[in-house]
Amino acid sequence: MQSQINSQNFPLVSITMSTYNGEQFLDEQLQTLIEQDYPNIEIIINDDYSSDQTWEILERWQKSNPELIQIFRNTENVGWSRSFGKAIAHTKGAFIAWCDQDDKWMHDKISIMVETFHNNPDVSLVYHDACQFRGDNEIIAEKKDHFHWGIFQGNDPVSLFWHCRILGHRMMFKAELKKHILPAIPTSYDWWIQVLAASIGRVYYIDKKLVAQRKHENNATGAKDPNMIGDYMIGRLQMLEKFHLFRPLMKEEDGVILDKMTTIMRNHVRGKFDWKLFFFALKYRYRLHNFLEGSNVLGREIFRWRLARSWAKNW
Repeated sequence: MQSQINSQNFPLVSITMSTYNGEQFLDEQLQTLIEQDYPNIEIIINDDYSSDQTWEILERWQKSNPELIQIFRNTENVGWSRSFGKAIAHTKGAFIAWCDQDDKWMHDKISIMVETFHNNPDVSLVYHDACQFRGDNEIIAEKKDHFHWGIFQGNDPVSLFWHCRILGHRMMFKAELKKHILPAIPTSYDWWIQVLAASIGRVYYIDKKLVAQRKHENNATGAKDPNMIGDYMIGRLQMLEKFHLFRPLMKEEDGVILDKMTTIMRNHVRGKFDWKLFFFALKYRYRLHNFLEGSNVLGREIFRWRLARSWAKNW
């Protein structure tokens, strides 16, 4: 049946998940994947050597849904970034969507995202909004001040160099990006892929909440990955170095900015005010800081200057 519906209108979508000790909420999340109204999906799950009942839960779901679910297991714990990469390596779909082990998907998430790709053929990556909840579906209210974090759209990778703007559980990207991101390397995968997508195509935002993100004390998002250095400045420099893998794919102007930014960060001395970093951040503030939105125009501009000063002073 799966092969019969794989047509131009319903290209295969690969849902990828990395699990690690996720027994508490895994059943609930898998149920929302099975209930997707899109008719042509595969679910690829790579377990990162869990020590609880996660693997047994995955085996049960795979036996119940052998045409939909494929499961793989690492022989040692390698961290979520490499584990996700291993899952991606097994995908066969035209589009790839990331999935966390503890969230809940809206039933039409995949359908809406695929339709967006159909309507925007030049787009490499689409993503959507999400709500957050805790406990028994208690929604966490959003708070927005006069200026706040905004969305990212378009093809400007420079505005993604300093901050990871798109979380992995909200995105879907074209499978053609696989050739640039495999074999898997230790990195912040969602940040890495959004820079790639903005370099070779366009990123599109869907203004709909299609995932309910569960907040709890054991969230993997933001948790320590043994592949990632915890120091904020060193971690950012790590990412800039890895973005250079995409340097040949970028517009020359964007590549030059990446070169300059990387050089400044390499030479930065902690604890001393870095005038080069300060003037660099000011010069490109409307690209590096375009995540600021809101009605207070003056407040946003002042905050951009304060950010430049803070970067130069602290990082």
